Amino acid sequence: MARLRTDFWVQAYIAILGQEAIPVYVRQHGDDHAGSVQVKVCTLDGSAALYVRRYDFAADDMIWENIAQGPEPDIDAHITRECARDRDIWVLEIEDARGRHFLDKGIF
Repeated sequence: MARLRTDFWVQAYIAILGQEAIPVYVRQHGDDHAGSVQVKVCTLDGSAALYVRRYDFAADDMIWENIAQGPEPDIDAHITRECARDRDIWVLEIEDARGRHFLDKGIF
């Protein structure tokens, strides 16, 4: 199965969030063709959550997993460490008081 380029996926995701007036920023621009994506969701109260995509063997499908949640500086430190290890990674940052990200809707 052909894989969608990461930059195309990011553009589509940003467009979908834009339709809902949810601010999203590209914090780290990774490899256009095959970079992995991390999505930071800031709830504007000093806390944040971090999502990554992984393969779920039980479901035989790709899922978005919340790998970290807590004070925003802690999430930022985690992202900084990941970016230092992997220069191909994309990091998107969403700012939404309700914590909306749509990753759990199955369209991504």
